[in-house]
Amino acid sequence: MVLLTRWLFELGAARAFLTVEADNEASAAVARRAGFVHEGTMRAHSVWQGERIDVMWFAALPLEWAMREPDEPA
Repeated sequence: MVLLTRWLFELGAARAFLTVEADNEASAAVARRAGFVHEGTMRAHSVWQGERIDVMWFAALPLEWAMREPDEPA
């Protein structure tokens, strides 16, 4: 995720985003550690195994990405 995000920003992307099933705390933690910020939760946004689920929306911006803590993966 970190390498792909870096590549997107090197190509000039204005933002990178990802979505995570709202109940998947492990994936949400990975997104945060990678430098993504939780922007909100979309209620009943997707269908998983025949049921509607909430989805968390995360995003990173180039300037924020460049200013991450030094111990975060580059």
